[in-house]
Amino acid sequence: MLSTDRRLVLSQATRLLYAEQPAAALAILERYPDYFPEGWSQNQYLYWIGRCLNGLGRWAEARPLLEQILQQAEGLGSAKTASNSANLLVTACIALGDVAGAEHALARSSIVAQRVQDQRQIAELRRVTGHLRAMQGDLPAARTSLTEAIDLLERLGMRRELTEARAELARLETREVLTGGSSEVADLSANDGQRTTPEPV
Repeated sequence: MLSTDRRLVLSQATRLLYAEQPAAALAILERYPDYFPEGWSQNQYLYWIGRCLNGLGRWAEARPLLEQILQQAEGLGSAKTASNSANLLVTACIALGDVAGAEHALARSSIVAQRVQDQRQIAELRRVTGHLRAMQGDLPAARTSLTEAIDLLERLGMRRELTEARAELARLETREVLTGGSSEVADLSANDGQRTTPEPV
């Protein structure tokens, strides 16, 4: 019965995240912490809370939680959750202006992605790499990463994520026109770092 209740809670939260309602998803998750007491189930529960916090732009709260989730996932051998959490952590660090933290999370995500070779994870890794390189002012590298992400997302048929990546590339192209392709460091808005669409775990 408990496993069924867990699935129902996560299903409802995921549906709300897909509908871009992270506040409602978070409210459901926070109502049932006792359904996810320990181990893998708790790690999954915290992962979805981390997604909600990122979706709400509550970066300062999301960051330490995502660090905890990533460490737990690595210890549990849950490679997909580790990779997804690391990518979310990159996004949170970018939004907080912490380049070193974003680079560290990116490196951890890359290690997992290379080991698992999950194409969805690799596509998201390329996308957040593009964000980070844009923040650092390396526009050519940002364009390369986003273009690779778009190509992979097209082949995977991930339409929602593809739309988001194309929008990011369009913003980058606008910035290139405005700056003449210079390597000026960006001040990314919260919207540029924000992403509510959940990844499969």
